[in-house]
Amino acid sequence: YLQLEELVRKKPDAGLPISAIKLVMVAAFSFGMFELYPLLQHEPLAPRIPDFMPIISSPLALGGILYTGLITTAWALWIESIAFKRVPATDASIILTTEPLFAALAG
Repeated sequence: YLQLEELVRKKPDAGLPISAIKLVMVAAFSFGMFELYPLLQHEPLAPRIPDFMPIISSPLALGGILYTGLITTAWALWIESIAFKRVPATDASIILTTEPLFAALAG
């Protein structure tokens, strides 16, 4: 967060590019976990390609995936990047660290 605070101070209008970098990292790590999941199940590791047809063929599932990806992830990361202009890195770190606690309390 300290590096992010420094970057936002140098380039205050870089909220969108910073969010894009965060989203790419989330996608890369998610795909990596998808590929490594068989190791947790004590299965052999082999490259896999996700089957998206069940999601694409279901309007409800597709809507849920789009909402989760666009609103609760992309939009939230963009707002978070904008907020770093106004909040010191130490405060942002405390806020983001306690996020799961607030989510659990909100139910």
